[in-house]
Amino acid sequence: MELLLSKHPLLKRAFSYKSVEDYVSELIGKSDQLNIATGFVSNASIVELTDIIKYHQAHSRQFVIKLLIGMDYIEHFTRLQYQALQELNGRLERDGYGVVMVSKDIPYHGKMYAFEQNGVCDNAFVGSSNLGSFIGTSDEFIESDMLFRGTEAMAVNERINNLFASLGTNFSDLPPVNEFKSSKFTLLDSNVRVKKHSENEITELRTKQMTTDTTDIPLKTDGKSNLNTYFGKGKSKTKFLPRDWYEVEVIVSESVKAREQLDKIHFPLKNEKFTVITDDGYEFECELQGGNRGKNLRSSGDLRILGKWIKGHMESNGALQLGCPVTPGVLSLFGKKSLRFTRLQSGNWFLEMA
Repeated sequence: MELLLSKHPLLKRAFSYKSVEDYVSELIGKSDQLNIATGFVSNASIVELTDIIKYHQAHSRQFVIKLLIGMDYIEHFTRLQYQALQELNGRLERDGYGVVMVSKDIPYHGKMYAFEQNGVCDNAFVGSSNLGSFIGTSDEFIESDMLFRGTEAMAVNERINNLFASLGTNFSDLPPVNEFKSSKFTLLDSNVRVKKHSENEITELRTKQMTTDTTDIPLKTDGKSNLNTYFGKGKSKTKFLPRDWYEVEVIVSESVKAREQLDKIHFPLKNEKFTVITDDGYEFECELQGGNRGKNLRSSGDLRILGKWIKGHMESNGALQLGCPVTPGVLSLFGKKSLRFTRLQSGNWFLEMA
């Protein structure tokens, strides 16, 4: 038995410890089945489960995922979640790779995960991590989990299978769902690197702090970069470490005309961190990296922050489906094609999409 904690940016500076992240990628690579009983699933974690299946298919290996969702059906899915889970379950059942189940009547808020190899479970986890934290798509909270091995892991796996049998209803057997949770954007609400401003504070910024220094940076739809970094090569050639669904880098033109425009409004230079405040009240740091002046616009410390703000709004708007690329058609449906930066009197930058 081993106690694990999340690799949270604030906690990991205080003392040394191991996290779920130190084990999961390796276990995904060497196991052939993952059994999950969890309370909630995030949008990104649904994409990640699909990535796990694709990873094993690419290596001509069979991998089974059995997932029980204990809370989301009872408290209502968003329409986007529901559609993505329908697609995931269809893929799993069609190809014999597992099943998605939900608890229909009894709220299950536990979090248990077990890995099998040739029918034997030798690694299992129990703790506070919902699926998004467990498979590495979220680090907003400090999670605490226990790793069990051997007979203790087998006992956890048996308990998960008992929950499948007693609480689980196959997703394909559910009656049609017509009531959905609001898809209001909340992806950055608990992020330690993000500050939230009130509507009154944003109104005051708009009326009293805005200067005339402004520039629009186009949102580009390249196949494996910009807003579609997720579709690029994974972070490792030897184990399962895909790009995160919300990871983005916005490419800034290095043409002479574009550089002159940025210099004219005193836009930050390469490797110079600067603070942005969005029109819906989120404050976080960004920076430019690469190239001569800085061609890669990203959020500092976590590439997903800017990505969640951009792609998350596209999801909430209904323009972008989980796991699908951002295309010109998506931008057209979304109705916004650029990031607009306006310098504030404080020296910070007001950020909106236009």
